[in-house]
Amino acid sequence: MAERRLVGSARRLRAPGGVAGGGSPPPTSSPSVDVAADDPLRPGWAALDAALGALDPRLRLGRPADGPGLSALVRELAATQWEEARDPAPSMLRFLDQPRCGLPLIAVEQGLVVGLCLLQHMPLPLDDGDQLCLDDLYVRRAARGRGLGRLLLAGVDVLAVALHVRYLYLHVQPEKQRARRLYAAAGLEAVDTLLMDKLYDPPASSARR
Repeated sequence: MAERRLVGSARRLRAPGGVAGGGSPPPTSSPSVDVAADDPLRPGWAALDAALGALDPRLRLGRPADGPGLSALVRELAATQWEEARDPAPSMLRFLDQPRCGLPLIAVEQGLVVGLCLLQHMPLPLDDGDQLCLDDLYVRRAARGRGLGRLLLAGVDVLAVALHVRYLYLHVQPEKQRARRLYAAAGLEAVDTLLMDKLYDPPASSARR
């Protein structure tokens, strides 16, 4: 499938300023999560959460305790954007349980997860610094129109600076003009790259069914 790739360089990132933040299943509350101290699986996350909170107190990184709220959100995403009938919640929970490379950036309002930005954090194999892949960005339909998409992307900038990221990239379908405008406003640029992919069948014992 040919798609346009949008890329941004952390070398052009500026320290972000404040961003102001309208048929779904009932939202699931996210419990209070202690983000003031690291746990062994998530070293450095407390400092990242502090940087995100300085931008906006609604932003933080998701933990396994946020699983129910995030599961409800990704089910809404799947119902509105996916053609295949598959429950994404088990994959979301596995992503939360394996934080070594994944960064689940979330926005929480009044105890509810209202937005998420799923990031993959990896070293650049042939250059100094790291790279971020923005895998998915979604805002709950009932919470749209208040700048949460822009806020999440500003949070990505905060993480990129804190993690010494030099390269941010994502893939977006050409016809999604609204998403492309949002990403372009955040400083990402379209490049002429052909995306090629290959899908493998999961093993019979895999939980991904």
